[in-house]
Amino acid sequence: MAKIGTTSQVITQNALEQYLVINTASATTDAGFSGLTGVNISVNGTEIVSLTTEQILERAFSVSNQVGGKVNVDSTSGVAGVLPKQLVLPLADGKIEGVNVNYSFTVATGTEFNVYANSENLGSENFFWSTSTINSLSNNVFQDFRSLVVPQADGEAIINWVNGFSSKFTLDAGKELVSLASGYMSQVNILEDSIGIYNPDGAIASVQYFNNSTSAAQTVILNR
Repeated sequence: MAKIGTTSQVITQNALEQYLVINTASATTDAGFSGLTGVNISVNGTEIVSLTTEQILERAFSVSNQVGGKVNVDSTSGVAGVLPKQLVLPLADGKIEGVNVNYSFTVATGTEFNVYANSENLGSENFFWSTSTINSLSNNVFQDFRSLVVPQADGEAIINWVNGFSSKFTLDAGKELVSLASGYMSQVNILEDSIGIYNPDGAIASVQYFNNSTSAAQTVILNR
């Protein structure tokens, strides 16, 4: 893994690496990206990542998490065990050479994280990360995505597959939607406060997300 800089600076590279890693607080805490409130990445002047707030960053960097099990914590400390953090943001299908890449970060005064980037093969296609706000008692349809992160509570999702089948799921902390993980293995990931829906092979045609909250807007993260 190569350190490319810190979040206190604008980082410029002449290649886009496949994965972005920002060293967060200890994997045995829930602090995560405390103090980091924005990540923006552009390739040849086109913005491919625009993510803000600690909560959204935590969700986006966690959605590809394949680490399971809780970290054991000394029971005498009074601190509950937490899920280990594998915070990685996929940026491309491999390393893309010969492009101008700028990384910029928004951090609280006195906060600094090391930034790393690496790849496992050469690539040709970069990904896009963005957010969409769904107002109270509203809905939206999302298509052509690699992964979609939706809130766990106060909502429903209708998943439409390319074979014409569709099914509605209640977003009750993933208790119903997690059934897809049994049949499709990698199509669902239950995060701490969200649910990640995966579509690497394009089997899902669309997801219609319903925000059933009577008072609060919700944020959906889209990875294309």
